[in-house]
Amino acid sequence: MRIFCDQNILTETVTFLRSLGHDVTSTRECGLSCAGDAEVLDEAVRQDRVLLTYNADFSDIRSFPVGTHSGIMRLRVLEQTAECLHPILERALQQLEKRDVSGKLVTLSRSSVRIRAE
Repeated sequence: MRIFCDQNILTETVTFLRSLGHDVTSTRECGLSCAGDAEVLDEAVRQDRVLLTYNADFSDIRSFPVGTHSGIMRLRVLEQTAECLHPILERALQQLEKRDVSGKLVTLSRSSVRIRAE
């Protein structure tokens, strides 16, 4: 999967995702560490990547309507450590491997993967 990591994703997580074989870049690597939400999503769309973020603002479909982007994966994991997050991400990405998440809002939590297509 082609993934664009938001500012709030650990560098360690970027490295972990690459170790799983995903094509990953981040706001830090693109010089967008302090960019606003719209600019971050525009860059993800420009690069045709799914945005991975903890930012709840991206789950507001009025501001970021389903179908208008390359996909958003919103993390709803309270403990934002690599030890907690990495197993959740690995399991979720395996579940999503054969799914087309382009344009969809995907919410990942410790126990579920929810996909909003409309």
